[in-house]
Amino acid sequence: MKQVVVLLICLFFFSSALEANQKIKLKDIINDIKKELTKSNKKKDKKPNTTIESPQQNDMESQTYSLNDDIIEFLNIHNKERALFNIPPLEWSPELAKDAEKWAKIIHDKNVLQHASNLDQGENLFWGSCHSFTMADAANSWLSEKRYLKSNYYEPKAGHYTQMIWRKTQKIGAAIVKGKNGTFVVARYFPAGNYIGEPIK
Repeated sequence: MKQVVVLLICLFFFSSALEANQKIKLKDIINDIKKELTKSNKKKDKKPNTTIESPQQNDMESQTYSLNDDIIEFLNIHNKERALFNIPPLEWSPELAKDAEKWAKIIHDKNVLQHASNLDQGENLFWGSCHSFTMADAANSWLSEKRYLKSNYYEPKAGHYTQMIWRKTQKIGAAIVKGKNGTFVVARYFPAGNYIGEPIK
């Protein structure tokens, strides 16, 4: 009888220990699940940054420095005309283009077509009311002054054209600025041309 009681007591403690152990294991499992859910929620909260920050914009757009289709066409208009007179082609200058852009922004803001002063560079200007104008349009506008040229020397009515083909000029840089006041194109040439009394070609 004593053996049966001892066995029952042992079974009772074994059962209690087993139940307690199961509870501990169950708690551990629940805690693990909670941890995994917390990690999962944190990952969901951390969304990848897909926003691309754009530079600050103002009411002006400018295009300059590196060669693109418009600049290449602009440059070709000059050099094709120079080739007609066996004049060496102009070379594109990013430095002159930077100078041109600075001035283009200034005259755009002032809304005036005005030449810069105290330059050691030649300068051609163009303005159009629409944003559809290009640098090539500016070059063709200057080219149209060819009809006014009657000699091999500078003439005021053909001043834009004569600067385009001036033999001593070797480099060119230009910029276009479009904004609320229309389209402004500034071209800079070096060495400068249009000296009175000097031959163009």
